[in-house]
Amino acid sequence: MRVSRSNTTSIFRVKKQRNFVAIDKSFLSDPSLSCKAKGLLAFFLSKPDDWEFRLSEIRRNFKDGKESIRKGIEELQKAGYVKKVKLRGTKGKFDGVRYLIYETPYLSEVHPQSDLPTSGKPEADIPAAENPSLLNNDITKDTSYRADTREDISKWGKNDFIKKTASLIKERLGIEDNYKLAAALMKDSERRIDWYFPMWLVENLTDAINRADDKKKYLFSLLKKPELWKLFMDFLERESFMGRGL
Repeated sequence: MRVSRSNTTSIFRVKKQRNFVAIDKSFLSDPSLSCKAKGLLAFFLSKPDDWEFRLSEIRRNFKDGKESIRKGIEELQKAGYVKKVKLRGTKGKFDGVRYLIYETPYLSEVHPQSDLPTSGKPEADIPAAENPSLLNNDITKDTSYRADTREDISKWGKNDFIKKTASLIKERLGIEDNYKLAAALMKDSERRIDWYFPMWLVENLTDAINRADDKKKYLFSLLKKPELWKLFMDFLERESFMGRGL
């Protein structure tokens, strides 16, 4: 088949009158997902909302073996697109499991990134004295600044989170190169949840960060504390972000 150089069409589509589905295509550009995981998620999202999730049914639609499909589903679980929940009967007894499918990641299943940016020195070089202990009242939960943006935060891009975090860094911590620091905190992050976490730390741990001898180093160290990530997840649940993404 010969194609004229002047013809720029590379993708040939059919006129959609039936047998098509409308989905949010964001996950198709998620670099953390494999081709297999993306294909499975697209298949799941093409089904009706009350579709019963069965491995045997899935296998009938793919040439992959059972173990390959299982690994793809596990990948989606880790990324937050699939959630496995336990069902309880009328007397509270275990009554099976149900898989919930999300077009955007279900936040409680997502774990903090492991390749967080550093200040340029190994973590061991940071003196312990520079890292004050967190107090119970250090978690301020002050989110008043978002009163007028709560509905729009789900539409924020990376630059929006950087700008807001930079503003908080300058306002609350008095750090002048605020934008550069905010960008470094989110360096190499591809997920919205990882962009939000540094902002949450600054707004909720202002006093603790201000007590540190080196505020920048201490802020980077907070990114790696799993107990703070758990508090962040709890906060998102309370704020009703679950199932909608950020």
